[in-house]
Amino acid sequence: MSIDITVLRYAGDRPGDDIFDVLLTEEKAAIARGFGELNAQSVTHREVVLDVPYLPNLGMGQIIYAHESLSGKPIVGRITGITVQGSKQEPDGSGDPSLGMVLTLECPTNFADE
Repeated sequence: MSIDITVLRYAGDRPGDDIFDVLLTEEKAAIARGFGELNAQSVTHREVVLDVPYLPNLGMGQIIYAHESLSGKPIVGRITGITVQGSKQEPDGSGDPSLGMVLTLECPTNFADE
């Protein structure tokens, strides 16, 4: 099944790439995917990496809001990567076990200015 949808924004002089996805079988889903692709191309994003304590309820694709610890600036972004890091206590009993996460966020530039 093929769905052909044309969406024009602004002057309509910047065509987007064609989307080929066998899982898009309904028009409503195809329109939503098209808008998502257009939005991704129209807003400038940058990657932000955060070290945070282990938070088991975070998942890929979630939007999070945080404050940078030094400047206090807000950071809003979509989680695009999660790495869980842990350390164990040394055999001699020294050191503390810890569990943390490194989050990679895709942030609009106006929420993550340098």
